[in-house]
Amino acid sequence: MFKANSPWNPGYISGRKFTDAVTKKHIVDIQFFGADGFIAFCLPPKSTIEIENYVLESWGWGDTLFSKIECWEVHKLMVNGKTPFNKWLPYDVLCNPNAHLMLHADGSSDWQNLNLNSKTNASRTDYPKEAVTHIQATGIKKIQVKFE
Repeated sequence: MFKANSPWNPGYISGRKFTDAVTKKHIVDIQFFGADGFIAFCLPPKSTIEIENYVLESWGWGDTLFSKIECWEVHKLMVNGKTPFNKWLPYDVLCNPNAHLMLHADGSSDWQNLNLNSKTNASRTDYPKEAVTHIQATGIKKIQVKFE
């Protein structure tokens, strides 16, 4: 469970849509910025994604930088234990099945900021008004990836 110290607001969540210029397949990453932060990808059943040059960022210096990450494969994420995360967000988070994306060598890419209204280029105003106190993960399979 990802708990909030105080109710979250939409500014704590970032959605980015990366689209391949040739195949037009896309991958969406959803990031939650907080003490129990996470990055999530919503994939269709029995699907995979491959992202080359994807950058993971960490707060800290020297020994405080991460030497491993914990990856979770979950059946679903539920906002406040009742609303599916992908239904709570006001935009589509489903990645194309079996998508392969190559970002620039420095990890940058052209991507669409899903937190902005595409017509006005201003912050979205269509987020639910419900205060988010936690996100519950169900059907968890954990994998640890070490960096050397």
